Amino acid sequence: MRLARNIAWWLCFFLAGVYAQSILSGIDFLLIGVIIALQERRPVQLAWVILAAILLQEGVGTLPFGSALLFYVFAIIVFYGGRALFEAENFFFIFLVSALLGLLHFIFTFAIADLHSLHTDITRLGVESVIQALLIPPLWRLAYFLRGKEKENENRA
Repeated sequence: MRLARNIAWWLCFFLAGVYAQSILSGIDFLLIGVIIALQERRPVQLAWVILAAILLQEGVGTLPFGSALLFYVFAIIVFYGGRALFEAENFFFIFLVSALLGLLHFIFTFAIADLHSLHTDITRLGVESVIQALLIPPLWRLAYFLRGKEKENENRA
């Protein structure tokens, strides 16, 4: 039963994430799921979540193939680097990670677009990066709550 509930939650999450990305293009809503999967420290689940997020991003993205893979690799490095200093479920940690990922979104998208001679609107990219950084903490908190992790942490304390 637990496995079915876990699969159903992730399916709902990905459907909601893809729908949200269709409304706010340029913002990676699936990144929140990757962060949650990283926090849960379940390697098989993490592999499937990252694979699904990468395939979905590559399928709907406008950047060349491989860009999503590279961005998620950077996101994982930022997460594990920060986790060495902070508790991974801490809101301040998520805030710092989101700020770094927003900055990385700007730098990475600009660099990839420039590398492939694609026109980039710097102002729009800057706004997207700020929105990305500002949306991650509250949406992470919501997803974390809906996932039931708040209750698990209270029970452990």
